[in-house]
Amino acid sequence: MSAARSARPVKAITLAGLANRLRHLDCALDLAARLERPVELIWPMDRDLHCPFERLFDVPDAVVRIIEQSHGNYPLHDKILRKISFPGRHYLTSEHFGELTQEKRAMGLDHAIMAERMPASDLIIFRSGQRSYLPEVPYAWLRPSAMIDGLTQAVTAGYSSKMLGVHVRRTDHVHAIRHSPMETFLSEVDRKMATEGFTGLFLATDDDDAEQAICAQYPDTLIYRKRSRDRNQPVAIEDALVDFICLSRTDEILGSAGSSFSQEAALLGAVVLNIAC
Repeated sequence: MSAARSARPVKAITLAGLANRLRHLDCALDLAARLERPVELIWPMDRDLHCPFERLFDVPDAVVRIIEQSHGNYPLHDKILRKISFPGRHYLTSEHFGELTQEKRAMGLDHAIMAERMPASDLIIFRSGQRSYLPEVPYAWLRPSAMIDGLTQAVTAGYSSKMLGVHVRRTDHVHAIRHSPMETFLSEVDRKMATEGFTGLFLATDDDDAEQAICAQYPDTLIYRKRSRDRNQPVAIEDALVDFICLSRTDEILGSAGSSFSQEAALLGAVVLNIAC
């Protein structure tokens, strides 16, 4: 058995919606690889995301177990985990990674020091919905399932030579609604299409009104038509992942203020992100 497989797994507990889970899992998988450990993935099936992991992604080689049971009350669960203490147990959240941000972008960390402080026999629980730091190659593990890949390819096959990805976040995201108004999106899309050589638009949004406004102004807009926007329905999460990947394959993203979905899609595709504000 390899050293990684004989070491105790990093228990990676993901939280909240799709982008929040993905950015934490990106860190957890990188951390585990640096510490030469496997990963036990906690992927709660709850009101924020009700879809099995394997329906969305190929399981990374490092993941030895997936648990999809919901923990219910997140703050209470966090309190309980913080109170449990015994030698050889480490409960990590994003706050434990110190001052690792620069202009809101998480930077690297010294894995060698962490490995020294947390030997292979120790228990590591890593719980977050945030990005704790930035791996050298973000999302190196991400492989969509065959179904998701097929849906994505069907959209990107229609991409023109220079695509602008537009992500309009609405519903429960008060910050995005307040700081990225629809009027700003429309004026910025107008400007970019007229002056920056964009030849096509891909729209990702969780809001019917935003979809209608963009499509009315740009009737040839390319969009993945949602089967559902209800996070309790697996197809809604599948649709969100298709949007996420399609955004990452545009040439630039015009995103929503404070949206992890905009930020992480840009990171996945290594594309420029501008915020409509």
